Amino acid sequence: MRESCLLKRFLLLLLLSASFPLFCQVVVDSRETAVSIAVANSKEQLFQQQLAQEEVRYARLSIQHFLPQLGFSYSESDSVKVGMADSRTKSLQLTVSQLVFDGGQGWNHYQVGNLSSRYRYQQAVQLLDEFKGRVLECYQRILLQQQVVDIKKRLTEVGLARLKIIGEELVLGLVREIDYLDYEVSCRRLAQEERLAGEELARQLVAFRQLLGLDQRLQVVVVPETIHEDELQEVVCDSPEKKNIPRQLAPYLQELLMMSLSHNPALKLQQLEYSAQVQQEQLGKRWYLPNLTLEGSLSLSGTEFPLREPDFSLRLKMSFDRNPFLPLSNTTSMSFDKERLRSLGNSVSVTVNPNVTYFSQQRLSSIRLLQQQLSLATSREQLEQSVRELVLEYDNHVESVSFARESLEIQRRKVAIGQQQLENGEMTEMDYLQWLVELSTMEIQLVELESAMDTLLWTVELAAGIAPGGINEVLFN
Repeated sequence: MRESCLLKRFLLLLLLSASFPLFCQVVVDSRETAVSIAVANSKEQLFQQQLAQEEVRYARLSIQHFLPQLGFSYSESDSVKVGMADSRTKSLQLTVSQLVFDGGQGWNHYQVGNLSSRYRYQQAVQLLDEFKGRVLECYQRILLQQQVVDIKKRLTEVGLARLKIIGEELVLGLVREIDYLDYEVSCRRLAQEERLAGEELARQLVAFRQLLGLDQRLQVVVVPETIHEDELQEVVCDSPEKKNIPRQLAPYLQELLMMSLSHNPALKLQQLEYSAQVQQEQLGKRWYLPNLTLEGSLSLSGTEFPLREPDFSLRLKMSFDRNPFLPLSNTTSMSFDKERLRSLGNSVSVTVNPNVTYFSQQRLSSIRLLQQQLSLATSREQLEQSVRELVLEYDNHVESVSFARESLEIQRRKVAIGQQQLENGEMTEMDYLQWLVELSTMEIQLVELESAMDTLLWTVELAAGIAPGGINEVLFN
């Protein structure tokens, strides 16, 4: 008996453990929760951030152009001569070479690489913000669809309740059968719309779960953000700063434009490329400046280890390899040991290969520079225009939301009056149902407008480099 009881407990625990993943759920109760889950589970965003950080680190450490170059060499030679003593020579050499001057080319390349990596990091941050924006938009769409489902469900419940009453009146002979059938068809249509809205909500929840990076066996439950009592006082008050009457952004257009121009990574990168091209053209005009390199070496030679015959040499290399007409290089060298100067030399080499396309290249470079300048100005204008359009569209939605709320309140009063007329026999059931349908349609339009307004606000925040939901602290405080 005891063994049978233990077996039943074991089977029950096994069944529960097997079915547990089917009942696991993740509750998303705020925008911050949705964003934190999505970012934590997105490997793509993680790799982008790691890659951008490593590029910044790589560019910062790319200073080998300014560091001395060290070289080691070892040679060993054995020679056999007929009639003479054999000779053996071993040589160990250490060389140090340091670039002294290159006309500013190395520093220019270092600056461009360092700034480019930082702007690419900003681009990765922008991609992360865009990813967060997609998560917030999906979260908002689900909240919107849930409200649509609730509105259609309430309307269907009211219609079916009225249909039951009409059915009883049909039995008593108080209504015509044709009126009952018309009302029944309308109720079936409302139930069909409710079912389609529920299916759309289910599809959005599946897409949201994938966007959050959650396992398909998990159930995602989306609930609206909790409003505390102190926040509730702000929501219901009549001040335009509060949530029920959103502020328009037109008075803050200039601030948003300045923030967008200073934040946009693509525009920053374009400005950097233009500045680098200007500096490169200026460096190209200073072709007369030489490259100077100082090179020193220490060599030890002898027949056996340890090598006891030191030799020092020093070279100064000067080259005009950027000269488009007569590239010239000059090397001055000297060698000495511990006691005296042993040799002094100077060599000059010139390549007679004039660049006949030099002036044409300069004109092409100037034209490309003017094109980049025009492209940069066009990009600035397009960015400003897009921000203006977003602000205008948002303000239009604010006005539309205010008008929709007023119209909805009027329709609710109208439905209340219609209910009294229906009870007094002054209105038909179909007319009253039509008023209810109009009321639900207006409620859906209002929540759609409010959702679109929130989406536009997040888009403005993204363009201006403001964290989602932080525009109140940045502009309105």
